[in-house]
Amino acid sequence: MLSLLPQINVQQTKKAAREVLSRYRSLERIAGQEYSISLVPTLSDMPRAGKKAISKIESLVQRKVDVEKEALEILDACQKLPQLSYEILYFKYLQKENWTNTQIQLHMQDQMNESFSERDFERKLANALLEFAEAYKGGKLLDFRIDT
Repeated sequence: MLSLLPQINVQQTKKAAREVLSRYRSLERIAGQEYSISLVPTLSDMPRAGKKAISKIESLVQRKVDVEKEALEILDACQKLPQLSYEILYFKYLQKENWTNTQIQLHMQDQMNESFSERDFERKLANALLEFAEAYKGGKLLDFRIDT
């Protein structure tokens, strides 16, 4: 059978998805910070560099905009996923508290009134990571195998 897409390297793709999702909490903290630049004049006999303060403010604003954009791209990709995958990734990577896989598994079982094993949960998490890799920036995280 002829495949339209080459085979993906599942392990590398999941690793890339984990790396992006793991940055989310940090991005949210940075995006929520207020600008903090000391604009208090200091006494000095050196000539003033007026553009330096402006470029410092500009770089902080640009950094915050970039961080907010990245966080929104992660959320956007997650919201394209099926509900179960979204919830698994939300509790694993997006919420403020760090939950273990066992805590997530128990919470999901309570919500769904359905019991699944630890192995089933690991498969669902792996599937959610692959779905996220497909949805994030048009599949940017997919690592395709090169058959030689």
